[in-house]
Amino acid sequence: MGTLDRKPGGFATALLVGLVLIAVAATGGILAWRRSKTEHIRRNEQRAGMAVRFLAPAQADFRANDRDGNKVNDFWTGDVAGLHYLYDSASLLLSTPGAPIRVVSQSIADADPAPAGTRSIPAVPFHGYYFRAMDFDEDGNALRRDTGGTGPNGSKNRNTARFAFCAYPAEYGRTGRLTFIISEGNEVFWADTGGKPVLRWPAGPRKAGWSSPD
Repeated sequence: MGTLDRKPGGFATALLVGLVLIAVAATGGILAWRRSKTEHIRRNEQRAGMAVRFLAPAQADFRANDRDGNKVNDFWTGDVAGLHYLYDSASLLLSTPGAPIRVVSQSIADADPAPAGTRSIPAVPFHGYYFRAMDFDEDGNALRRDTGGTGPNGSKNRNTARFAFCAYPAEYGRTGRLTFIISEGNEVFWADTGGKPVLRWPAGPRKAGWSSPD
């Protein structure tokens, strides 16, 4: 009977084996993609956590050295962008074109989606993260104040004792999951906020569910 006498179900068996191999390959591809995505998020979170840590010494520099030249030792609380784009005190004293103070990198400054008039271009995420200045301390007091300074840089959007910043994912679950915060206490905390920015410093961060390496 020719080819019709081959092993029963041979074609069906071959088809089944082929489908199984395709399924195995597809599953392997999905697992590899998931591992790659997880690694990408982990790297972004590490970079964001490190960048947030740099904001505290930048503020200490700003305050101790009167980087804005307003004759007051205060922190800049207007935004993150200003820690790069505000004019330095030397250029103000010499009446030369203003040079940025650059106490944080431009890439971090440009990741601020809510600049206080110090930058006009759209925010560009820093390794998948945005950076923002908080509005309030744990008691609900405004962090942006008028410290009575002088000079072209003014005295608003400052605080002589407090500051607080956060870094949060630009696309939650895709570029990161953790949100990072830091204040004048120079301690970084992190938690999963669902990708929402934190605009008020939490009272007792650890009790509120925030983690810290210290």
